[in-house]
Amino acid sequence: MSRFMDTHAQNQGYHPSKEELNGSIMITDILNISDRTASFANKVRCEGTTL
Repeated sequence: MSRFMDTHAQNQGYHPSKEELNGSIMITDILNISDRTASFANKVRCEGTTL
């Protein structure tokens, strides 16, 4: 959905600044990290291992 919004905004002549791009990249990284942490926690829970 956000990709569609980005292309639509660019068609309107709006180009995000470098700071805005970095911000969205950082948010994506944080989401990826939390996904990995969650899957790791699930794996640990399933195996019955304690940290």
